[in-house]
Amino acid sequence: MIMESNPVTSFGKVCKKIFEKTLWWPVLCLGVFCMGVSCADEVYVPEYITSLYTEQTMEFFERSCSDDWSNALKTVEKDGQRCLLKDQTQTIRISPEKYTLETVPAKLVEGIEFDTLIIRSSGPFDLAVLEKTLSSFGTINAYALELYKLDNNPNTICRALGEVPCGASTSTRLAIVLDHC
Repeated sequence: MIMESNPVTSFGKVCKKIFEKTLWWPVLCLGVFCMGVSCADEVYVPEYITSLYTEQTMEFFERSCSDDWSNALKTVEKDGQRCLLKDQTQTIRISPEKYTLETVPAKLVEGIEFDTLIIRSSGPFDLAVLEKTLSSFGTINAYALELYKLDNNPNTICRALGEVPCGASTSTRLAIVLDHC
């Protein structure tokens, strides 16, 4: 009598026993490791802007600082270069009386998204400085653009605003407050 062998069934049983006894934990650990690596790739990295105008933009905003207001833009260091964060969540102020036509750069970094950008005068200033400041932005992207104490004549402010495009959306707010000290 010849015994019949069933190599497929025997091989399957052997593989099953090997997997159950020895390979179960390494395969499970490898799966957990791969899942951990893929989740680590999803870490939030803030968007930043690389521009030739970064330094002059930072200097421009720092000129409006005071003892109680730092007015520094948030930055990150990438490949040895300082870059501006695209989303500036702190309130930024511009005081036009602290500038001259020479201290306002012709171009600022484009694409910065301000939470609140305030242009507020605490003294007399040259309207041409305000016009140059607004045009140096290109497009102003801000949730709130607030203009305070600039003049008591709305036509003057509208002339200064001119054709400055604003990155407007349904959540954008423009507050123009015309008052004196």
